[in-house]
Amino acid sequence: MKTLLSPAAALGVWLLALMTPAAHAQLQDWPWLGVVITDISSGNIEGYAGGGAGSYVTGVEEPGPAFAAGLRRHDIIVGLDGRAAMNTRELTCLLQGKRPGESVEVHFKRGGREQAMRVVLGNWPQATEFPRPASGRCPGQAVS
Repeated sequence: MKTLLSPAAALGVWLLALMTPAAHAQLQDWPWLGVVITDISSGNIEGYAGGGAGSYVTGVEEPGPAFAAGLRRHDIIVGLDGRAAMNTRELTCLLQGKRPGESVEVHFKRGGREQAMRVVLGNWPQATEFPRPASGRCPGQAVS
């Protein structure tokens, strides 16, 4: 004989599933830096002659947190809050550990010089050309 869950029990199981870390990550407010980035390599950036790694800024959303702070197209983001970000995945991992409204120190290169500036993260916009990142995992923390 089959035992079916009552509607109340099924609702309870569904609500419990929403409390899993992955589901919780989908419901949270997502931090937004407001940049369009690509992994850096000597082949994809005209005039790039340096070694190293980072996230090459191909665009800055206007208005947006990065724009307000003064980040520019062609900057190379190499870290966040003193932690290195060797590529776009690592930068995304570091950002997803933050919350909208939080102030972060963005480390970047501009014209070959390493610099840092504070940026107050925004909320990921509802309507944007780029959908918010899908949930994923980085070492030790939930990320997108």
